[in-house]
Amino acid sequence: MIESIFSTLSENITNPDKMFLRFLGFVLVLSYPGESHAKECLAPQLERGFLLPQLESYSHGSRLTYACNTGYRPLVESWWATSVCLDGLWTHTPQCIDEKFCLPPNIPNGKSVANSEGLWYEDGKVVWIKCDEGYKSSKATVTCQKGTWPDLPTCERSDESCDEPPKIPHAVVILHKYQDIFAGGTEVQYECEDGYSVETAIVKKSIVCDVGVWSEPSSCTISKPASGEDEDTSDDIAKPADGRSATTSDKTDSTRSPLVTAVANCGRVPHVPNGDVVQSKSQFIKYACNAFYKMIGPKKVMCYRNGTWSEQPTCKEAFCQVDLDVYKSDYSLQESGTIFVKEGETKKVQCIWPYFFSRITCVKQKERITQCCLSWVNCS
Repeated sequence: MIESIFSTLSENITNPDKMFLRFLGFVLVLSYPGESHAKECLAPQLERGFLLPQLESYSHGSRLTYACNTGYRPLVESWWATSVCLDGLWTHTPQCIDEKFCLPPNIPNGKSVANSEGLWYEDGKVVWIKCDEGYKSSKATVTCQKGTWPDLPTCERSDESCDEPPKIPHAVVILHKYQDIFAGGTEVQYECEDGYSVETAIVKKSIVCDVGVWSEPSSCTISKPASGEDEDTSDDIAKPADGRSATTSDKTDSTRSPLVTAVANCGRVPHVPNGDVVQSKSQFIKYACNAFYKMIGPKKVMCYRNGTWSEQPTCKEAFCQVDLDVYKSDYSLQESGTIFVKEGETKKVQCIWPYFFSRITCVKQKERITQCCLSWVNCS
C-alpha cells in the first residue's frame, strides 16, 4: 500500500490538480466504507419458479421478486413475492409449493400446532388449534382444503379468565411475566419488598383467578422490629425537609411529640402529574402512577404540624414512543403511525409479507427493533 502511494505520487508530481483529485478519492474511500461490511446474499436456489433480477449474488439491501410455475405458489399469500437481502440473509427463502397446500392459518389470540413437516400443510391436513391463555374456541381443528382454510375458528376470551392481577402495595409478582389476560384457575405468587411481610408465616402469598375474579391478597405490612429495636418506616414515608424522622424527642418534655398531623390540616392535596391518589387516610395520602409511568420517591405523603407536606413522588415516563414511519422502508413494515411500548415490553408489528413480523422492545426508553421474520420464529 505504501509503495503504491509513492508510485502514484511520483507519476503525478508534475500535475498537482490531478494528484489532489486522486488522493482525495483515496481518503474518501478510507473514511467512508459505507455498507461494505454488510454481507452479500447468494442467489437462492428456486425450483418450479423464476427470480428477477437473476444474479449470482445480491448486495445488502437488494430486493428480488419471484413467481412460480403453473400449479405452484410462493410461500406467502400471493401469486408473487419479494425478499430482501439483509447482511447475508434473505428475509425469507424464496420457495414454490403446491398451490393446493396451505400456509399456517392466521388466528387472532391463537395459533395452529406447529407442523413438523415444514412451513406449510398439505391438502386435506387436519390441524389442531390452540388458543392463547384465557381464550377459548368452539372448534378444536381446521382442515386445509385446496389452499384455503374454510370455516376458520376464532379464539374468544373465556368468561372465566381474569385481567392482570390487582396491584398489591409493597409487593411484586414472581414467576410470571406480564400479560393482559390470565386463564381461570391460574395461581400467581408474589413477594413482599424488603422490610414488609404478610401477617404470619403460614399465610400463602398468592392469589387465584376464580371465574373472572382474583382472590383477595394478604397485605404486605411493615415487619415488626425485633425486641429492643425501633421500628423504621422511612422506606415508604418521606422524611421532613431537614432530614429528621417523623418523630423526635423534645428535650424539655419527657414525652415523644409527633411531627405529623392529620392531612386535613395541610389544605389542598398535592397534585402529582401523571399520578393519582389511590388511598387516603387521616395520617397520610398514597399515590400510584398512571400506566406507562413509574414512581420515583415515596409512595406516601404526610402532613407536618407546620402546615407543609412531606416530599411528594414524581411519575417518570417508562415507555417508548415509536414512529413506525421512520422504520417503514428499511424494515419493510406494513403498519404506520405511532405506537407506545411499555418499558421492558415487546410489541409485534406486521411486515409487508403475511405471517412476518418485526418486534419492537423498549429498553431504558429506547426502542430496539428486529428485522422481519416469521411470527412463529424467535427472531433477533
